[in-house]
Amino acid sequence: MKFPMRYSFAPVLMILSQSACMTDLTSENCNVAGAELLGGQMTSEEICSRFAQRLGAARQADGQGEITDISLSVKKPATIDVVVVLKSQDGSKSYPPVSIDAIDRQLVASDLDRLAEATAQVIAKDAGRASDN
Repeated sequence: MKFPMRYSFAPVLMILSQSACMTDLTSENCNVAGAELLGGQMTSEEICSRFAQRLGAARQADGQGEITDISLSVKKPATIDVVVVLKSQDGSKSYPPVSIDAIDRQLVASDLDRLAEATAQVIAKDAGRASDN
C-alpha cells in the first residue's frame, strides 16, 4: 500500500521571504565604494547582491528587523568594511562598522561571505544584549 506524500512548503517559503527582503536592495539602499579594488571580479550590484544574500542566510530569521541600508567600502591594501542599518518595530538602528582584512593577499569574492557572517554575528550579539535588559 502506498501512502500519499505530504509536503510542507512553509519552511521554504519562510527562507524565500527572508532572502527576498535582502535581495531586493537597489543602488539607493546599497552602495559600494572602491569596488574596483576587488580586481574587477564583480560589479557594485553583484557585490551588493552577494553580500545581501549571504547576510540573509546567516541571519536566519533572527527577528531583528529588515535591512534597509548597506554601505560597503573596499580599501587598500586589502580591507572591506560594512555599515548596516536595520528597521524594526523600535525604529532604525545603525550598527558599527564590521571589517575583514586579508593581510597576505588581495581581497576575493569569498571575503564578502566572511564579512556577511561576521555582520550577522554582530547583529545577533546585539540582540542578545537587548533581550538581557
